[in-house]
Amino acid sequence: MKYSEKLSGSPDVQLLTSCQGVRYSEFLKLLRPNYLAVYLNMIFPLLVIISSMKLIASFDFSSKYFLIFMLPAALYFSFWKSAYTLHIHEAGHHNLHKNKKINDALANIFLTPFVGIWVEDYRRSHWQHHQHLGCHGDTEVSYLSPLNNYEICKSLTGVYLLTSLRRYFKNFKNLNINVKATQKNNLITSLFFMASIQTAIVLTLFLYNFKFLCIVWLLTILITDPFFSKMRQTLEHRLILPNINFAPEGVINAENRIFGDDFFSRYFGAAGFNKHLIHHLSPKISYTNFHEVESFLMNSELRNYVESSKASYLKVFLGLYKP
Repeated sequence: MKYSEKLSGSPDVQLLTSCQGVRYSEFLKLLRPNYLAVYLNMIFPLLVIISSMKLIASFDFSSKYFLIFMLPAALYFSFWKSAYTLHIHEAGHHNLHKNKKINDALANIFLTPFVGIWVEDYRRSHWQHHQHLGCHGDTEVSYLSPLNNYEICKSLTGVYLLTSLRRYFKNFKNLNINVKATQKNNLITSLFFMASIQTAIVLTLFLYNFKFLCIVWLLTILITDPFFSKMRQTLEHRLILPNINFAPEGVINAENRIFGDDFFSRYFGAAGFNKHLIHHLSPKISYTNFHEVESFLMNSELRNYVESSKASYLKVFLGLYKP
């Protein structure tokens, strides 16, 4: 199997055809994003978060229950926040709206307040991930760290958040070498926008005397949101038997996987992240078309490659976890 020279870690599909002789490139031209499905998939997690907040607000959490329920509640809210915010990725590939300007406006208004990055900047950074997966130049490298107790503790103490911010500033410094001076402070402005909105949410909860929710929301921002991000990317890309931090020239130290369609997988790997192999194969395709693409691939010479990449999140976690 020949690998793509442009998309690191993915097979070259330029000449791929189905068993019926249909060219893959022609098949892709027939696909259209289902924008309504995308919007509904964004709204549902928000409804879960809001309804859960209302339910929790109706309970009287005394101080002795604070510590017991804080972390589980933060993990619960981060799970659903992630199912919503992962759609910045869909916007990064111009699949929130057919008009690119409207696509970016929607992402900047509704998603940047939760992820802290303008979609145009995310797009430039994320494309390096597709081009350099598992190699030097990759901008999303959480999967390079092993899955063990030490790394989990780092994620759950806020250390990972700090290291991630440092990495992003370094990445953007490199990416901004050839851009206009007015664009070089974009990461600062997007982080300020996020901080402003999140501060407003926290203050609102505090002023309405929802102290438990106030603390839990802070925990999601500082600890459990980054934790979910790191965990998901590790499960998507880390090799069960990895080589070194970065692979030598010509060797890819990462892989792409396809996870299930069960409830957990659909929302832990929301916005098509549970079909990550398909996305890396054809990055411009909307996740609403992934099942069609998977059917095509299963009817082509890549069938065995796709089959061998299928796994459950639990199975991969157990394979990667080393105390």
